[in-house]
Amino acid sequence: MKKHLLRLAAALLLTGLLSLGAAAEQEPAFSFDLSVDGKTEKTVATGDIITVTLTLRRRDSGENYPVYAMQDEICYDADFFRLVLGSGLTAANVVTRDVALRDYHRAYYMNYLSLTGGRTWEAETLVGSFQLEVIGTAGAARIFSSNPQVARQDGSGSYPASGQDVTFLLSDRCTALFETGGGTAVPGQTVSRGGLLQRPADPTRFGYAFSGWYRDVDCTEPWDFQRDKVDINLHLYAGWKADGSGPRYSDVAPGDWFAADVEYVSSHGLMDGTGNGAFSPYAGTNRAMIVTILWRLEGKPSAGSPLTFQDVPAGQWYTEAVRWAAEKGVVTGYSGDKFGPTDAVTREQMAAILFRYARYKHYNVTARADLSAFTDCGKVSSWAAEAMSWANAAGLINGLGDGRLAPQGSAVRCQTAAMLHRFCKIS
Repeated sequence: MKKHLLRLAAALLLTGLLSLGAAAEQEPAFSFDLSVDGKTEKTVATGDIITVTLTLRRRDSGENYPVYAMQDEICYDADFFRLVLGSGLTAANVVTRDVALRDYHRAYYMNYLSLTGGRTWEAETLVGSFQLEVIGTAGAARIFSSNPQVARQDGSGSYPASGQDVTFLLSDRCTALFETGGGTAVPGQTVSRGGLLQRPADPTRFGYAFSGWYRDVDCTEPWDFQRDKVDINLHLYAGWKADGSGPRYSDVAPGDWFAADVEYVSSHGLMDGTGNGAFSPYAGTNRAMIVTILWRLEGKPSAGSPLTFQDVPAGQWYTEAVRWAAEKGVVTGYSGDKFGPTDAVTREQMAAILFRYARYKHYNVTARADLSAFTDCGKVSSWAAEAMSWANAAGLINGLGDGRLAPQGSAVRCQTAAMLHRFCKIS
């Protein structure tokens, strides 16, 4: 009996030691928790100002720990919310930036990086907060964390992390919009929250076969019309596969980032090819092209004002477009007699042109973005500052991926197609 008890005690001791060893080797785990007034669901009204807080919590222990780097991209529906500029408050050395994403979301980016060997954070740390204005008029929206990370000391990766979202309720009727990516238009639907969408007729697109509807712009998460319930306002994206009939242009491949944009402007008659089956995506865009594009978008209206520009002869492919643009104040000349139809258009000029056209159409142009996050924000011309701030907030003109806005860089044809496609989606 004594030997049996000794064996049992030894077994229990060994088990305990193994458990302690496993616990010692267990790495930290974290939760990026978003909340508004301490809640994860809140009823709001149009015009409300809400304060979103991000708290980083250690899930595996209540002990403090060293932080070497952390980040979170707090995503919000730009059709439902607008950032209140200057509202951000953060813990020491946490930097923020608000950016437009490829879909209808924007992301409020919070980042911390220690260059001195790490800093001790409490097990529950308030990382920061910022404010959003509710601009939606119906439905519901969700704010969520994307790509939350707490880096390991050696930079080999990040610790396990999860997120806690916040849902905002404005009304019981949610909208679903169908983004066809250059295909034929599909009407949106409005359903009761928790209801099912009706599967619409498949769109068509020259050179492509429709492969279904997806939750994400990269078309990796299929939407199931029989099971998936609508709980927030959303966009669904059409998936496409080349059907073998070939692309519309020889120099635009299906995998190019601007392929859907080129297809959209081409199928809607806004931009033409440059001849011999080419689109010339990296060629510059000149002033005559821009006014002609907007003139087509407007339905090729007639203008009664006489042309005073000496460099715009009668009978040119852009003559009537220039006449209309000048009459409406959408694109003005350099002087009373010079328009510069062949002059290249810069990115800030493109922003100003779209801004004036949007105001002419009485669109909502109140959105503004803080351009100070871009390293070359000081190069934005004073006359273009308001237009660039609006264009960035509206997701029309984004950075180049290296921290630059390139306001005076040339607006090449593929970028122009992308800006026009985005503009048509917000108009």
